[in-house]
Amino acid sequence: DRRRSICDSGILHPARQVCSYGCARQYSPMSSSPTSSAPTEPSPTRVSPATHEAGGCDLVVSFDFDAEQVWLGNHPENADRPGTLSQGTYGARRAVPLLLDLLRRLDVRATFFVPGRVAEDYPERVHEILAAGHEVGHHGYTHRSPLRLSLAEERDEIQRGLDVLRSLGADVVGYRSPAWDFSPHTLDLLVDQGFL
Repeated sequence: DRRRSICDSGILHPARQVCSYGCARQYSPMSSSPTSSAPTEPSPTRVSPATHEAGGCDLVVSFDFDAEQVWLGNHPENADRPGTLSQGTYGARRAVPLLLDLLRRLDVRATFFVPGRVAEDYPERVHEILAAGHEVGHHGYTHRSPLRLSLAEERDEIQRGLDVLRSLGADVVGYRSPAWDFSPHTLDLLVDQGFL
């Protein structure tokens, strides 16, 4: 199941009493050396899947794959600022492949929240994310804040984003607001689209 795919490879870090996925565990955080009163940090311990299935570990690993849209959605004048846009281009061209490699090496599944327009601009990245077994979630279409949109505009943003992500093979069940905020209409629109 979904929890197991996230937690099977959990690594417990006893000195911090959390596994690499953020689980609070009941392990001795440090031990003292017999020849010293200074505590020594034990090596990380692999936590068994059974421990996690018993309710010991839940954590969501997620990323916002915004590319250039984070700077364009609410500020279209940034289209003439290549220095600003290059930060998003770097994310799409270099950071996403590096993240996918890291997640593969750690055997961790994650959710990538992707605006529809980013998916249109970088469909190969969305395909790579899906092929690696990760989830793709909805993050608007143009990364505009729902608070700045009319009801009709917000409905269109949600529908267009869904259409693009689904056309690339994503089974979209999660939503993250591009502005970390909802309008008075957001929840009703998400219910209408089957999110809740």
